[in-house]
Amino acid sequence: MIKTSVQFAEMPNDDPNAHIANFLEICDMFKQNGVSHNAIRLRLFPFSLRDKTKEWLNSLLTGTITTWDGLAQKFLAKYFPPAKTAKLRNDITTFAQFEIEALYEAWERYKDLLRKCPHYGLPIWLQVHTFYNGLESNTRTMIDAAAGGTLMGKTPEATYELLEEMASNNYQWSSDRSMPRKTIRAHNIDVVTSLSTHMTAFSNKLEHLNVSAIQTQVCELCEGNHTSVTCQIGSHFASSFAKQAHYVSNFQRQQNNQYSNTYNPGWRNHPNFL
Repeated sequence: MIKTSVQFAEMPNDDPNAHIANFLEICDMFKQNGVSHNAIRLRLFPFSLRDKTKEWLNSLLTGTITTWDGLAQKFLAKYFPPAKTAKLRNDITTFAQFEIEALYEAWERYKDLLRKCPHYGLPIWLQVHTFYNGLESNTRTMIDAAAGGTLMGKTPEATYELLEEMASNNYQWSSDRSMPRKTIRAHNIDVVTSLSTHMTAFSNKLEHLNVSAIQTQVCELCEGNHTSVTCQIGSHFASSFAKQAHYVSNFQRQQNNQYSNTYNPGWRNHPNFL
């Protein structure tokens, strides 16, 4: 069970304090008559280490570790040195909410710092006081309004519970306001824009085809830039029509001939009969 659930290998995400806490939680499940908790922990702890951390434990001189507390102190001194402790303490005491950070995110980040440095021993009243002072002014105003006055007027326990409740509500509000509606709206706009673009492209292509068709019309009779139906040169019907029109014109001129053998109404217009 320990090999599959609790393993420490000094990876970037490995937390020595969290490893000790998880290891003790599992060890409390093992009970054997006549065997103390100290002996069980000393016996099982090597199975919770791997790679270089296990090599470090095996490199310790025989007889230097006789109690669980002594082993835990050596382990933390190796993988959680004083310099790291000092940095975490400084991060806790100088905690500040980021400009666009929600209350829930700030509260969880602050508690994570406290978890990483459990031996700091910060009392609860100082925890909530440090967190409150590191918040943005608008966030403090919101908390004071929820507290019915000022947050610092409550007991440390009540203040901690209020922060937990407000952070939880803030997380739920953020989830309810998240992206689905904005995403759908953006998707609809993208669909309409895409459809409009396709319609414009199709219209331009159709117009181009019509212009090309008009520009490329060639008469099959004379090879002119017009259709065969409207051709005035090679069409039989156009030629016949032209001859008929010419004949009618000549006929009308013949009707005004003064030397005609028949009566011609056109003589009324002749200048000699005026």
